[in-house]
Amino acid sequence: MYGGSPAAFFADHRSTQQATHGLPDDDLRAWRPVAAGRRGRASVRK
Repeated sequence: MYGGSPAAFFADHRSTQQATHGLPDDDLRAWRPVAAGRRGRASVRK
């Protein structure tokens, strides 16, 4: 695990996970997170 660079380790890990889940590179590039909703307490108008 510590014999190579961290970049090589994570690149290999990502490739393994992609193969496990059947995700092509194009799907990962196109993915965008869901827009977050508003957070916090709603203001009270008087």
